[in-house]
Amino acid sequence: MKSCLTFILLSSIVTVTTAGNVRLVGGINSCAGRLEVYYNGEWGTVCDDYWDKRTASVLCRELGCDSNPDTIHLAYFGPGSGKILMDNLICVGSESTILSCRRSLKPNCKHNEDVGVICSGVRLVGGSRCSGRLEIPRENTWMSACKAAFDQKDAEVVCREMGCGPPVQLLGADTFCKGEGQVWTQESQCKGNEYQFDLCPTSPSHINCSHENDVGIVCADTLRIVGVGSHCAGRVEVHHDGRWGTVRDAGWDLRDAAVVCRQLGCGEAVKAPKRAHFGEGKGPIWLSYVHCTGQESALTDCRANGWGKHGDKHAYDAGVICSAIRLVGGTRCSGRVEMLRGNNTWVSVCDAAFDQKDAEVVCRELNCGVPVQLLGADTFGKGEGQVWTQEIQCTGEESHISLCPSTPSFKDNCTHENDVGLICSGYKALKLVDGPDICSGRVERQYFSKWGSVCDECMNMRAANVLCRELNCGIAVSVVGVDWFGEGSGEIWADVFDCQGNETKLSECSISSWSRAESSHKQDVGVICSNSSLSLHYGRVRLSGERECEGEVEVYIHQVWRRVLLDSWSLTESSVVCRQLGCGSVLNFTNSSSSSDEHSYECVMGFQCSGTEDHLRNCSSPQTLNCSATQQLTITCLGQNYNICQRSIRLVGSGGDCAGRLEVFHKGSWGTVCDDFWDIKDAHVVCRQLQCGVALSNQPVPVWFGSGSGPIWLDDVNCEGNETSLWSCSSRVWGDHDCKHKEDVGVMCSEFKELRLTEGCEGNVEVLYNGSWGNVCNNQMESDTANLICQELNCGRSGQLSYSTSRVPSAHNWLDNVECRPHDLNLWQCPTSPWGQNFCSKNEVAHITCSDVIHEDPQTHLTCSNSPSPHRRQCSNHLPLRLSGGKGLCSGRLEVYHNSVWGSVCDDLWDIRDAQVVCRQLGCGAALSVDGNEAFGAGEGVVWMNRVECRGTEIHLWDCPHVLKNHTDCSHKEQVRLICADLNVRLVNGSSRCSGNVEVLYDGQWGTVCQDDWDLTDAEVVCREVGCGEADDVLYWSHFGGGSGPIWMDNVNCSGTEPTLMNCSSNGWGVSDCDHDEDAGVICSETINYGRFTRLVSGPHLCSGRVELLRGNIWTSVCGAVFDDQDAEVVCRELNCGVPVQLLGADTFGKGEGQVWTQEIQCRGNESLIRSCSSSTITQVTCSHHNDVGLKCSGFSDLRLMNGSDICSGRVERQYFSKWGSVCDECMNMRAANVLCRELNCGIAVSVVGVDWFGEGSGEIWADVFDCQGNETKLSECSISSWSRAESSHKQDVGVICSNSSLSLHDGRVRLSGERECEGEVEVYIHQVWRRVLLDSWSLTESSVVCRQLGCGSVLNFTNSSSSSDEHSYECVMGFQCSGTEDHLRNCSSPQTLNCSATQQLSITCQSQQSIRLVGSGRDCAGRLEVFHKGSWGTVCDDFWDIKDAHVVCRQLQCGVALSNQPVPAWFGPGSGPIWLDDVNCEGNETSLWSCSSRVWGDHDCNHKEDVGVVCSGKQFIEYEWLLYDNQRKCSNHLPLRLSGGKGLCSGRLEVYHNSVWGSVCDDLWDIRDAQVVCRQLGCGAALSVDGNEAFGAGEGVVWMNRVECRGTEIHLWDCPHVLKNHTDCSHKEQVRLICAVTDLSVTTTSATTTSASPSVFHTKRRAVRWTTVTPPQTPPAASLFIPPVVVIVLGVLLLLLLVLLLLLLLSLLIMIKNNRVMKRGTEIHTSYTDLFKRRHWAQTEAVYEEIDHRHTNRESQFTQRVSLISEEQHSGYEVADELLSG
Repeated sequence: MKSCLTFILLSSIVTVTTAGNVRLVGGINSCAGRLEVYYNGEWGTVCDDYWDKRTASVLCRELGCDSNPDTIHLAYFGPGSGKILMDNLICVGSESTILSCRRSLKPNCKHNEDVGVICSGVRLVGGSRCSGRLEIPRENTWMSACKAAFDQKDAEVVCREMGCGPPVQLLGADTFCKGEGQVWTQESQCKGNEYQFDLCPTSPSHINCSHENDVGIVCADTLRIVGVGSHCAGRVEVHHDGRWGTVRDAGWDLRDAAVVCRQLGCGEAVKAPKRAHFGEGKGPIWLSYVHCTGQESALTDCRANGWGKHGDKHAYDAGVICSAIRLVGGTRCSGRVEMLRGNNTWVSVCDAAFDQKDAEVVCRELNCGVPVQLLGADTFGKGEGQVWTQEIQCTGEESHISLCPSTPSFKDNCTHENDVGLICSGYKALKLVDGPDICSGRVERQYFSKWGSVCDECMNMRAANVLCRELNCGIAVSVVGVDWFGEGSGEIWADVFDCQGNETKLSECSISSWSRAESSHKQDVGVICSNSSLSLHYGRVRLSGERECEGEVEVYIHQVWRRVLLDSWSLTESSVVCRQLGCGSVLNFTNSSSSSDEHSYECVMGFQCSGTEDHLRNCSSPQTLNCSATQQLTITCLGQNYNICQRSIRLVGSGGDCAGRLEVFHKGSWGTVCDDFWDIKDAHVVCRQLQCGVALSNQPVPVWFGSGSGPIWLDDVNCEGNETSLWSCSSRVWGDHDCKHKEDVGVMCSEFKELRLTEGCEGNVEVLYNGSWGNVCNNQMESDTANLICQELNCGRSGQLSYSTSRVPSAHNWLDNVECRPHDLNLWQCPTSPWGQNFCSKNEVAHITCSDVIHEDPQTHLTCSNSPSPHRRQCSNHLPLRLSGGKGLCSGRLEVYHNSVWGSVCDDLWDIRDAQVVCRQLGCGAALSVDGNEAFGAGEGVVWMNRVECRGTEIHLWDCPHVLKNHTDCSHKEQVRLICADLNVRLVNGSSRCSGNVEVLYDGQWGTVCQDDWDLTDAEVVCREVGCGEADDVLYWSHFGGGSGPIWMDNVNCSGTEPTLMNCSSNGWGVSDCDHDEDAGVICSETINYGRFTRLVSGPHLCSGRVELLRGNIWTSVCGAVFDDQDAEVVCRELNCGVPVQLLGADTFGKGEGQVWTQEIQCRGNESLIRSCSSSTITQVTCSHHNDVGLKCSGFSDLRLMNGSDICSGRVERQYFSKWGSVCDECMNMRAANVLCRELNCGIAVSVVGVDWFGEGSGEIWADVFDCQGNETKLSECSISSWSRAESSHKQDVGVICSNSSLSLHDGRVRLSGERECEGEVEVYIHQVWRRVLLDSWSLTESSVVCRQLGCGSVLNFTNSSSSSDEHSYECVMGFQCSGTEDHLRNCSSPQTLNCSATQQLSITCQSQQSIRLVGSGRDCAGRLEVFHKGSWGTVCDDFWDIKDAHVVCRQLQCGVALSNQPVPAWFGPGSGPIWLDDVNCEGNETSLWSCSSRVWGDHDCNHKEDVGVVCSGKQFIEYEWLLYDNQRKCSNHLPLRLSGGKGLCSGRLEVYHNSVWGSVCDDLWDIRDAQVVCRQLGCGAALSVDGNEAFGAGEGVVWMNRVECRGTEIHLWDCPHVLKNHTDCSHKEQVRLICAVTDLSVTTTSATTTSASPSVFHTKRRAVRWTTVTPPQTPPAASLFIPPVVVIVLGVLLLLLLVLLLLLLLSLLIMIKNNRVMKRGTEIHTSYTDLFKRRHWAQTEAVYEEIDHRHTNRESQFTQRVSLISEEQHSGYEVADELLSG
């Protein structure tokens, strides 16, 4: 009757859903019913054999229904009619139609097995598969059901549809949480026998309901385990058609058992017993040939051979053993113990209810070896919820905890404070085999019942001690190689033990990693314990020192411990000792050789080892003897234990031991190292010391891993590269630095390993090793490994494993046979094949999809710890990344995975450096664009990251400063989008890598490009993408031979600016009408043809001018509004003109003709050609030739070192306009050389040398003087201080030796070990040893060579401590003899080497130019004198200052001599800050101001109005405007002057040029001293009148300057105090007018002291003032007879007027003579530069100040004049004029 009612109901409501040849019949809605297919012209049904959810998902997707497996149910819609057309239908899940699935067309079933499907049925939420809040699909949304409208019969239908047992309980909303959205309020009226809830009728009325009334249902499960009294172990039974039945074991395996255990909440399957292991069942055998993948949520979701067709013999009933125990909070083999209660709830276990026997069963059940330790709750954290308090009573022999009885009584006093923790060993047993006894032999361990040997890299002396102790064999005597106990067989366990030495069992030691060295039994390790008979054999060794791996050496020979004498002992014997003791490599060995007769010892000598032995016994037999007490060999080994024990250096911030920010341990705290002068050799030493391989040269050096904290311990580290420890390298003293934490050094070593999934939290598994990313193969990889990888990457708890092909075809297959074990904490501890050894085919690359779905598996419930613990996995800061919305993996919207959710990144502060890090991390090449494309779409959901600030050298995005939180203030329009380069194009079958057929990679397969529409523009994109310059030719008709595979692209159409070929338009992937005889080819230039599309015109040279671009065949000017600095960088690079100096307007280089380029050019700045830059087709501006842009490039473009032994030493040469030229020796110091070496990737500078090292160059000589700070990365970043005017010949060519050169190891290198760069104790490299220098014949000449060699200027002083001491002996050198002109100590006479005492040491202080400076003139060689002391600049007081003091300053600054025709001291305005020096007294021949006497620092009686100024004779230079290397010329305070309205240049109304306008000067406070400065500046002699003449006229316009107050000694008017603004309160009648003398007066050079009517400028304090004075000419100057016109009119004497006119005529003659002399001298100096620099306005003010200075002052009443003494060789240049004037 029941079946009849069902059939009637189904027949009355029939809906057919069809999709071509497939339909569902008999359901209530469009996506439910009995399946029918159309085949051979008729419709028929399909049998349910092997039908599962994957097949149902294909069907639902084909029908356009919901294909989510969670809402798909298998159901029965009654028997069909007609033929049964298909059986055994099996789909993979990816098919587009079920007709593509594997199937049988010969069914062996009846219509009662017709399959039905519900694609979108009800669901239960918030509980398990068979329990939860009921939700119903209605109106394209999910609705909760109201409890008041729902009863028991409704629940029966829901449970049936869900494939569960009958309803157990109806519950309210509190049980499974409240729903959201709408509530279904119509009453359901099910009869209880329906197969689908939608078939139930509903009442038309509605009930008033809210989510407070949501209904919850608990259905009985259809699965149980019976037979042994445990719900997690026993015979498997399923409930179907109202009856329980068994499962036949045909095909039954662990994957099927895993689904059963998961469905029952029993964790993981341990075993899948067959043949009625738990006894025979009764009733039907419901299922057979069950086939699960292991990922299904229920057994009924697995494929099986139909219901109830399997006979009645229960002898083959399947069983299962699940693990009802788990360890939480540690690893799979350590953690807090939790057990399953009957309600499927995991509960902690009280430590009072759990003992050692219970622990043995737990470790055995989890396959984790034996228990190591029982621990309290603090170790693995406290649990939550209930606590298991029933006492567990295991005997210790059980296989599973569920088989142990428990007492019915409870421990009532248990809380989570008493949770028990457990550590299992993982390994089961240890033994020593093939030795003479049980205490010596080859080490073997048992794991999962398998015995295997241990590799020799895995065990050191500490671990051997623990092993011997565990075996009751005493302590370890020696760790030996395979030559002692032979090779093992079977497994090789390569776990590397990290023991402290105090453990009682080897299982208590942490495992640091899995050794990936060559795995063969030739590396099997052996151990000899002290209780073995072998321990009595000779050759045992021990070190008696403070630490394990250092001390005095003793060897056991002839049953006696003997001391070792040096004799023939060498590094090879020392290395054998360190290896025998498991102490790594040897650091050093020493011997004390003084004699003593106080004691006699048993000694040994004469060991001779090859260095490869594992034990001294294998070396040649030594000789025994007696020796004195002081004859003793001491060894220090530096191996893994030494570093682990001392922890003296470490790399932090990368998550691995072999990459990170370098930190060193000193004085009890960790601190960082500054990156000044850090290079690859320093990094090599760090990697060597940490046993991390070598430093990677394909990474930035130094790498950046963020700023550290705490002290900065080291700076200026300088290693040779061959040291075994960082402590052997030179550096500043501890804590002495000039850095901040933004300069902290990072290092990446070749042994650094990293893990990633290529698409964030899914994709191919790739590992970084030896600096390159490679694949991990799938062979032998299981779910344990996949789960561990997902957890390690913060991508969820579990991973689904599959096969894939390599993302990059050429990538290494780094790892294979990865088998992670229960106790492994990370991938690097898992057993694998050695690096690079694999048996992978191209489609066996591991692919993992991670999930946050937590299946309550007892052995995958892992957590992490933020605090260091050997028992817990460390939490990672890994943030998975992906690019979403783009094509492929390398373009799109950036997303990060955090808190189990993918979120976007906000673009605040985002730039190309951040993008470079992302692209590098994703393995996608360089970043091409940082703004991306809006086509990538706007993201949804949370924005996780913002304000990212990368340097660009980081290896992870999370190493950069960033803010990680939910950024609600960032819109989705502001999200980061970027495009990375992805090399998906290649050229094949050509004669070189830059020619051949074009192939593109798409969908994992390479294919060709069809020649249709293929042209040179398309080829340009290809050549640029593959890094082959420009396209030279395009080729057709498979010129390089026909390709194979798909033809991916056809009708390609590029604009030429695309970054990749894939960005060009085409027919679409794979859409082509071509054959392979039409494959397109290309020939690229390999190098870039610079200047083909860009030029600079109308400039003075090729590297400056108006910018023009080639459009078609027409050159067009470029509008300034569409051209910026980044575009300029590309143009200068393309033209081989260095870097841009200045962008200019059309007035500079004239206006162009024809068209103007108005599209915005969008260069990033790193392109090689302007054609590679994109341009906006939308953004166009209105522009004319008035807006043509001009550009000046630097001209210099390349550097090299020539004629050296290698590329890192030689004569310095620079390229300019394609011309190579040498550099003068005055132009480069040590700082500049350091920058040059760094730019050439040659380390740091060792020495700056002269022409005698690398010979003279030829061709040009570039004399730019570099002013580098030392931290620049390129020499072009240094400013150019001047052009050297020294003698320009190739005899002054400079050379440089960098630290990476082989010459850096040659004799004569020198270093100073002091607090500052240019001072300290001297050490010289002689005979491959750094040696101290003894005073002996050392003098000032040798010291000057050292200072010159180091680029430290002149020598200040040198000292020597000569007291004797026998405490230490050092390698020393003496006997250098230099002439003083050498550039390098190697050029001096050969010295003598010897030993010396510790206190015999030469120290030198060099004085570089940086300690004094002249400021205020705009030039280096004139200005106010300032000195540097105690970290700040200060001035010098003018008391007693004279020409000799000034000479010393000029000499020290290499600025020639002090000018005697200028005021001494000169005045350049008051300074600020401290006044450091006073009463300076030089003799005049000193090389440095510091050699002169003065008061002590800071002791003075002055104020800043007495600050000294100095004017030197040179360097007088003209700076090339277009050779400036700063991006902008320094702003000048220069104010051009002129006298207007008078006759000639030397009289008139004073005007200044300011803000591009000439304006007057107001006469407030104006006097004769102000006029003197103006006349001197204009080169017009002395001031004659300060009131001028009204005939000069009244000025017009603005009045710029007022209240001028000069002393009269200034050289510029702007050096005087003044007010510069628009003075509207000064009338034009008050403007300054003045008359200057036109004749010059000569300067005497006599030493006689004279008296003058002019008062002295300075008063006398404690010694006579030396003063430069003027001797009046014998003929009185015309100015003395000047008669104002008013006087002439009053006297009316015509004769007197005629006399005056005659005198004026004579005066004019004298002026002409003087001017001719000046012009002639100026012409000789400047003739060669006149044409080149005529527009450089400031060059005109470089006057040679040789005018006479009448000094007038009212400071004192004394009148003193002195004449300074100048050498007769320093002629004034006025001798001829003096004779004419005097004679």
